[in-house]
Amino acid sequence: MNKTQSISGTRHLPVFIACLLLTACNAGNGTSEVLQTEELPIGFSTAPAETRQTRNDGLTADNLSAIGVYAYYTGSRNMQKTDTPNFMCNQKVTRTEGSSTWTYSPLKYWPNNPADKLSFFAYGPYNTGSFNVSGNAQSGPPVIEYTPPRSESAQTDLLAAVPLMNQTSASDNSLVKFRFHHTLTRIAIYVKSDDNTTGKQITAFSIRGMKNGILTCHIPEDSKDKGFGWSYPAPAETETFTATATRFDIPDNTAAPKELLATFYLLPYGTESVFNLTYTYQAYNSDNTDITQTIVLSNQTLPSTEMWTEGASISYTLGISRKKVTVTAGSLPTWNTGSTETVSETVVIN
Repeated sequence: MNKTQSISGTRHLPVFIACLLLTACNAGNGTSEVLQTEELPIGFSTAPAETRQTRNDGLTADNLSAIGVYAYYTGSRNMQKTDTPNFMCNQKVTRTEGSSTWTYSPLKYWPNNPADKLSFFAYGPYNTGSFNVSGNAQSGPPVIEYTPPRSESAQTDLLAAVPLMNQTSASDNSLVKFRFHHTLTRIAIYVKSDDNTTGKQITAFSIRGMKNGILTCHIPEDSKDKGFGWSYPAPAETETFTATATRFDIPDNTAAPKELLATFYLLPYGTESVFNLTYTYQAYNSDNTDITQTIVLSNQTLPSTEMWTEGASISYTLGISRKKVTVTAGSLPTWNTGSTETVSETVVIN
């Protein structure tokens, strides 16, 4: 018998469910036979997000250039869980820059009957083959099967919009206005010196997290419901994600500010997360000749992993000295790097 398990309040689904759900959309991006008026084309916009346009801050409403849209036509009734994306199915909608208009083809129009309803779901960036999305045979809101790339440099933010339910041509001046939220946890790794030893250098860093997950959109229950949530295969699998930097110089003294080593975009489940660190420093033999000491720390516990939630921005600061490493966890209220960090916990590794 296939079972659904629950771990720490998070739904865990059998792996085979992805194969059943993730069927491709057809070439028409929907199979609707809705009577449409060419007087009211459907346009899209994205509301401003709380982030800035840098690699560390991920995607925003300003730097997002392509999104995938699902639309459900339900006549005069409200959308139900059994409906399929019969109007748009993973429709690619693009723009050339932040201030330009969102466009797509073929252009769709609002139904002739002003009482007829459309419900919209969206995600970004648009899938180019790096993950799986559900097709028009799948009932209910869209589903995304996501596996973060193992390399830090290949990872990206993943956004989902609050669903816009049961819209009519009179809704918001016929414009579909998406407000996106971050679905992953952003993990920023910083490094500082905890002594005045010169010549310290990080040669390898990696972090372990959940290997894959399923992002399922749903019909919001109230205005506070973002309309999506994560579940994980059972049994859960973890993966090691590797930082790009391999020869990262650690500041020489304690007065130097911390420096950014890596930024990861990981699934919001940190229960089994650990890190691996290799660093070197220069020392002297009894005859006063230089030697390089190598320190290898494997499967070290990360503090405050319960903070790995959807849209959370977490930082870990590694304080490195010859004899020990401290790990301090912090969090930011938004993904804006200018916001104030709150320190939650520090651990010492001797």
